[in-house]
Amino acid sequence: MDQMEVKNVLIVPHFHYDFVWVKTANRYARIVADNIKKVLELMRKHPKYTFVLDSVLLCEAFHVAYPELWDELKKRVTEGRIEIVCGMYIMPDAHLPNGESIIRQAIYGKKYFQKEFGVDPKVGYMIDVFGHSGQLPQILKKCGYDYYVFWRGINRELPSEFLWEGIDGTRILVHWLSNSYTYFLPPYYELNYMLGVPRYYGNQKIINTLFPIKYLFKRLVVRDRKFSVLGIQFYLLKSQISSLFHRATTDNILILYGTDFSPPFDWIVEVAEYWNQKNPNTLIQFATPEKYFKEVTKNRKKFGVIKGEINGPDDVFPGCYSTRPKVKKHLRVLENSLYAAELLATLASLNGMEYPTSELEEAWTWLLKNDFHDACNGCSIDIVIQNVMKRFLLGEKLANSVINDSLEYLGDRIDTSNEGIPILVFNQLSWERTEPVELTFDFEGTAFEIVDDEGKSYPYQIIHQEAHENFTSYTIVLYAEDLPPVGYKIFFVKSVSKQPVFESPLKISSDANKSMIENEFLTIEFQDNKIHQIKMKNDGFTISSTDAYAINDIRIHKERGDSYYINKSLINHRAFDHQMKIVEQGPVRINVEIRSKLKKKPKSKKSNKIVQNVILNRGTPRIDFRTVISNTLKKVRIQACFPISFPDPKILTEIPYGFIERDVLPSKGKSWAEMQPKFEYYDRIKPVMNWIDFSAANKGISVINFGVPEHELEKDKDYLYLTLIRSVGRVGMFGAGPKAAAIPFSIPLAYEIGKHSFRYALYLHQGNYKLTPRQAWSHNNLPYTKILTNHQGQLSSKHSYLSIEHSNLIVGAIKKGEIDGIIVRLFEINHSSISGKLQWDRPIASASITNMLEQNSKNLKVQDNSIEFPIGQQEIKTLHFKF
Repeated sequence: MDQMEVKNVLIVPHFHYDFVWVKTANRYARIVADNIKKVLELMRKHPKYTFVLDSVLLCEAFHVAYPELWDELKKRVTEGRIEIVCGMYIMPDAHLPNGESIIRQAIYGKKYFQKEFGVDPKVGYMIDVFGHSGQLPQILKKCGYDYYVFWRGINRELPSEFLWEGIDGTRILVHWLSNSYTYFLPPYYELNYMLGVPRYYGNQKIINTLFPIKYLFKRLVVRDRKFSVLGIQFYLLKSQISSLFHRATTDNILILYGTDFSPPFDWIVEVAEYWNQKNPNTLIQFATPEKYFKEVTKNRKKFGVIKGEINGPDDVFPGCYSTRPKVKKHLRVLENSLYAAELLATLASLNGMEYPTSELEEAWTWLLKNDFHDACNGCSIDIVIQNVMKRFLLGEKLANSVINDSLEYLGDRIDTSNEGIPILVFNQLSWERTEPVELTFDFEGTAFEIVDDEGKSYPYQIIHQEAHENFTSYTIVLYAEDLPPVGYKIFFVKSVSKQPVFESPLKISSDANKSMIENEFLTIEFQDNKIHQIKMKNDGFTISSTDAYAINDIRIHKERGDSYYINKSLINHRAFDHQMKIVEQGPVRINVEIRSKLKKKPKSKKSNKIVQNVILNRGTPRIDFRTVISNTLKKVRIQACFPISFPDPKILTEIPYGFIERDVLPSKGKSWAEMQPKFEYYDRIKPVMNWIDFSAANKGISVINFGVPEHELEKDKDYLYLTLIRSVGRVGMFGAGPKAAAIPFSIPLAYEIGKHSFRYALYLHQGNYKLTPRQAWSHNNLPYTKILTNHQGQLSSKHSYLSIEHSNLIVGAIKKGEIDGIIVRLFEINHSSISGKLQWDRPIASASITNMLEQNSKNLKVQDNSIEFPIGQQEIKTLHFKF
């Protein structure tokens, strides 16, 4: 027989490891440690048996439980019988964590596996994540992966192998698990695992006593191997094989044998041996994913191409974008804090401070654990989410400590010998900016002004003051102009005889029917104590409220869903009883407070109290919103509403380290509208990182969010709804959505009773979104401030450590290299190929471009303190420097 006619069924035994979900991390750790121990037992018994393991935390769970078996595990990895796939710290979500977090998953993971096992995982493996960002191909390839295996998110008929092209043009060969990652032959799987019932209930013992199916199966196998445990013909395996070959692009198929936490058994070894005796043209062999890809590419070199994000509709869960809103907010808080902590620690280390490696690595591990897909998505039991929040707080505490120590170290070296109280204002972003900053200080005089080292006075306004015996404590908002990129500026609080008066572009006016506030760029009109209209002064572009919703109106509807799926009532109600007042007015900003109430239905006795602040700062076409909701209502979904006042806008949304164009329906393939019309609005629910933009000719608006990722579009693209709170009571539930996604564990904390605060903003422009990313980063990364003492120093009172000349670029990380030197990672934001220029404040000894693992360097030409480098459209570039 011609060998080329033989088809290969490559079986990869596995179990899927959820770090947390409906059990805590410790309880799952014990289960998976026992599973890995069983794997090693089977490998001693069956020389051809293989397996895969996928993360640092999985391997560490085994190491802690069975240290005496660690060397045996290493041996099996070295032999190639156990393959490390995924290779990350833990399998993260691909939509909610920022791009840098996904990269660090690979950096921390691959560093661990190289150290412990001497291997470099080549197969990206995210088999259970709820959709796949369009920037993943670039991240995977630049993190050293050659292949990618996944399940969820395909919405049309496709082969199981294809090239996935990311938004920058990077391609990676993928295998789609079209029949999911779950396959096993009975009685392989313990019933109590499937039901999520704890082992100590004794269900398995009872079942085995009443129904000794293990022994029945063995007798049936001996009697007639065509039968399974239930007496069903052996066609089940044959059907699976036939189904997979239908999609295969070669004479090879991949079957992952196992499922969530499934304990490994050797039934499949017997099955494979018998199968191969009876089916010489279709041979089963035990393999690993990398071997599978090598078989696939042995005789086939060309594959079809699929472009952009892979995000459903089937097998992804739009409700997860809004479940547990405090988790989403603190995800952004810790990400941004770590960005600043690494940057400041790097700059301080360049000036002599010891780099706080251990503190930063610990903080990162807290974040990386929470990036796990069932953690940051919120679809876990309450005790798990409580632990998630504790990790965030631990990470934030470490990051803030590093930030404070680094600012203090740098501040001690700055010349602050001028008269007055010196205030350090640090801009952690890579472009010069002007921002209002809040700061608190104690002052002994009766009046003060704020100046720079040249004596220039800067506007400020007092927002709170408290008198003490010998001094007054002030909280002010300062208009901090011209903050240097990745640098600082020193301001001095100086005593004067009379409080200064500043000219202000901020104005307030009113008549019987309306009130208005304005700055240099915008006029905001209020009617009935709500935002009625916003107008750009330069060209008259206006967005207006409608009969349905005012601008930043709050609406509510009943929510019958669970943590995975939204199931909203089509009837909604708006906030009512609006009361408005000016709470701040000065030369820096106007702050309008609007108080209202919200009920699930008009006749309800219970209502939510809402406090909204509309903040218009001088010098910007951006409006900042602060919304506080005291939620008393269960099973509701609460959203902020934004009318889009022009037809058929082009919609761009930010994704991790990039952006993508989206619409109300998928551009190709199945939609919820055709699959299950009841849930057609799922098509219009999008995960958004920091900004979404609506643009047409000469007009555009961007909505910027801080940790509020769920955005819902109206069918005609005439409204955007920002989901603030979604209140549910079950992890999963029959009837909550298109299907039951999980076990119906009660999660009363997910009702979200209590106070919730949100930050978001509205940015108006003239049809060009290109400044939106910088506006979003500025809104979400406020400058740092620190009160210093007066002293001599070698650093000047205004200084930039690093600058980028091109407005298309944003720096996403500045850190100490994993081996040596300094790493700067940046990304292109305007979909253009350009030549970038980066300048340091000191001579550069050497510079190179590396991959994201800081390997495979390509030298760059250095000109004194600067370099030039090419960067493609939406490319992420990693630069390595030595000084």
